[in-house]
Amino acid sequence: MINEILTDKKLVDLKNFIRNYPNAIVAFSGGVDSTFVLKNTIDVLGNENVLAVIGDSQSLPTYEKQNAIKIAEELSSQYLIIETNELDDKNYFSNPVNRCYFCKSELFTNLVKIKNEKKFSVIFDGTNFDDLKKIRYGKIAGNENHIVSPLAECKLSKEEVRFFSKKMDLKIWNKPSSPCLSSRIPFGEEVTKEKLLQIEEAEKFLQQFDLGSFRVRHHNIIARIEVEKEFFSKLIEENIREKIVQKFKSIGFAYVTFDLNGFASGHFHMINNVRN
Repeated sequence: MINEILTDKKLVDLKNFIRNYPNAIVAFSGGVDSTFVLKNTIDVLGNENVLAVIGDSQSLPTYEKQNAIKIAEELSSQYLIIETNELDDKNYFSNPVNRCYFCKSELFTNLVKIKNEKKFSVIFDGTNFDDLKKIRYGKIAGNENHIVSPLAECKLSKEEVRFFSKKMDLKIWNKPSSPCLSSRIPFGEEVTKEKLLQIEEAEKFLQQFDLGSFRVRHHNIIARIEVEKEFFSKLIEENIREKIVQKFKSIGFAYVTFDLNGFASGHFHMINNVRN
């Protein structure tokens, strides 16, 4: 339950925090948090003093990149798209538990170069206060590269970010979290371009069926679909089930399953903890 008085103060604190900088780069993914940071940074500093940088990674679905561009344009933000090459790094594609560290290191190193070349004063990201309660290897990379997290600094939770985003008429206020495609591959199994393309195509296909939050987990020749439990019956409707099986086999999966535990964000991390 949100205390609106305390939450309103946090929004004032956020704007005052941003005001400490004359200009800013925003590491922009098009998700709820980074959109909220971008919107408020533009409101405070003016769009001429803000640059949204979108990392075009092979683990980022094409539709997510297009969505980020669309949102940046709707906010009248200057934006820049940069290619990141984390798949060239064995530390990343070998898929250790701290895989995100190497991904974010690649992104943030590039952002620091842009910051220095274009003489920006700071780089913001969308880390919120709730994120600090979890192990976030990307945050370690952020700290090493002096990335500033205004939401975390002003103690804004995910719920509060959604609350304000809705009040500001940001269309993505209730957008589900969408980690990179590599998160669908079990730790220790190599991340390859081919696997990422399979996952992207499979998840894009499922979007048409309105299944709520879902993931396609990649187990080599097996695709394991996770959906929220209230969508179980829909997933196995005969006409939908047959279309899914046919499509998934056409993109290289031999078997298609769905997880009776239902959808859970970070499922591979939980499985790894159980095994340990």
